[in-house]
Amino acid sequence: MLGWRKQALGRGMDEIKLTRLENRLVDQIRLAGLSRDFTWDERSEIPQIWEAFDEIAPTVAGKVPGCFYGVSYNGNPEGFSYAAAVELLEDAPVPDLFTEIPIPTQKCAVFETQGPISDFPKAMGRAVAALNADAHFAIAEGPPMVEVYDERFNPRDGIVTILIPVVERG
Repeated sequence: MLGWRKQALGRGMDEIKLTRLENRLVDQIRLAGLSRDFTWDERSEIPQIWEAFDEIAPTVAGKVPGCFYGVSYNGNPEGFSYAAAVELLEDAPVPDLFTEIPIPTQKCAVFETQGPISDFPKAMGRAVAALNADAHFAIAEGPPMVEVYDERFNPRDGIVTILIPVVERG
């Protein structure tokens, strides 16, 4: 699974598909990863974090196998923080260079994307737009948005799950 982002970036493939699934309660999870602050104009630099993460991730002790995570958090008008992360066992130490990002139990809108990873930002934008137009739920302020890269993922046409925390509109 590692090293895939370089080969996928810039390839002209079919547009990414986005499917909204039912909202669900997502259990807490302990994530840690390479993190960086971005302005909104610097979003295109996120793959650089993944390239560095791809080299470190195989050596992380105490990680739960099977998934990698992208985490967007600390959003504000100027930008946000983003981490390429792994799930850590409860008693595992946080590796040097990693930031711990605990994800609380929360209600999330769940989306699945399928298509080239180079088009993922478009899918994320469409998911956020769908929630902004939703009459019943709004994006929750504060909790992180999480991308789940599991065994269904590949860079050309794989599936990524997006978890966006939501609250009921009043």
